[in-house]
Amino acid sequence: MPHNFHLLILLFLCIGIFCATIFPVLCSPSPPKKENISIWKRFRKFAANFSAGLAKFVVPLIINNRSNKTQSAGVYGTLTCNGSPAEIFLGFESDDLLADGWTAQNGTFVLYGSTKEATKIVPKLNIYHDCNDTKICQRKFSIFVPLHFVNEGKIPSQFYHLGTIELSEKFPHEQRDCLH
Repeated sequence: MPHNFHLLILLFLCIGIFCATIFPVLCSPSPPKKENISIWKRFRKFAANFSAGLAKFVVPLIINNRSNKTQSAGVYGTLTCNGSPAEIFLGFESDDLLADGWTAQNGTFVLYGSTKEATKIVPKLNIYHDCNDTKICQRKFSIFVPLHFVNEGKIPSQFYHLGTIELSEKFPHEQRDCLH
């Protein structure tokens, strides 16, 4: 998904609100009733100011990619399967892949990465494993990194510590993944 896709949607929404509220009133074939004139005037003024103000904020963000700032996040911890170190594949992503890699022989891992975004990134760690599993494809679950661990710059100044995670358990929203 493009970096500024959500901003583009917001701009079209503002234009839609403006068109839906202003044009029908201005182009109406019959004049509004006297008791509704002041309400319509105030509403038109509010809608016009709101749309114009929002457009002034959103359009520069869409046009000017320099508004995108480099943000980074990092995570570390240990993964075990039935108490033994687990060597498994990890993916660390936001909208874009930030990093991927494998745990060490002792089950420890450190992953970090950066990307340019106009809004704050929401990184998550995807864990793919076969602990206590004989089915095809791998078990996959994700852990979101708290937003206060998102840093400005290419290298994070603080990392999210997951601690030790035992993979033999079933995790909420766990699914199977063959194509990571």
